[in-house]
Amino acid sequence: MSAGVKERKFTGRHMLILLLAFFGVIIAVNLTMAVMATRSWTGLVAKNGYVASIDYAADAEARRAAAAPAPTGSLDPHQSN
Repeated sequence: MSAGVKERKFTGRHMLILLLAFFGVIIAVNLTMAVMATRSWTGLVAKNGYVASIDYAADAEARRAAAAPAPTGSLDPHQSN
């Protein structure tokens, strides 16, 4: 080591600065994302959630009925199923 070069040490002050910078960036990004999210979407999906859930249940039942296998049979009176 040269005689004129001063050795630098990692101190508690350096660690504090690193922690503040790290969490400061995280908080800034979270706040930015939260502001962007609240400005872009109101959160209103349906005016009446109760009616929407009933409609969804009816639609789901119709989808299940449509996906159910169709009954099979024969019109031949001599063939038994």
